[in-house]
Amino acid sequence: DWVQLIIVFILALSYTAGIFVDRISDSIFSFYDKKFRKQYLGNDLPSVPKMRLFIMSQSATVNKYIDYIRSRSRIARSTTFNLILIIISSLILYITRGVNNFPADLLVIIIVILFIILFASFYSWRRIARTYYKRLKKAYEILKAKETREHKAEERIMDDIVDENIRPPRDLRNIKI
Repeated sequence: DWVQLIIVFILALSYTAGIFVDRISDSIFSFYDKKFRKQYLGNDLPSVPKMRLFIMSQSATVNKYIDYIRSRSRIARSTTFNLILIIISSLILYITRGVNNFPADLLVIIIVILFIILFASFYSWRRIARTYYKRLKKAYEILKAKETREHKAEERIMDDIVDENIRPPRDLRNIKI
């Protein structure tokens, strides 16, 4: 009878733990992230939040694409952090409780596999984070250029409308407004 309630409680706790892990891993990996930002965005562009807001305001499709890359980056980063915790916890558990009950050979194999997955997830995070900043910059520049072109086109139309030297076509001259 309590199974559904326990499942809901565990899911809620897992979601909350995921938020904490995401924030902690964001803080831990911020050194690399700042390096990527500087490398791919430079100092000429607005801040990342401002670019993201601009992209959101200009194109829902492009925004979804950028957010998709960002989500993948966050998952890879959190996986890297979780694997570090799993490896440390496994070693502590083995040292404190499992010396007699668990074969050391099997532990070494498991730790090696976990390290391989750890390096793969860290490598993936780096690649995806770099891609995120490259695509964010490109999307911002394209949408900003489009906005500028549209703005200039509107200005030209307004200039033409208010330019008194432009004569309307002959068939429109006799219309009274």
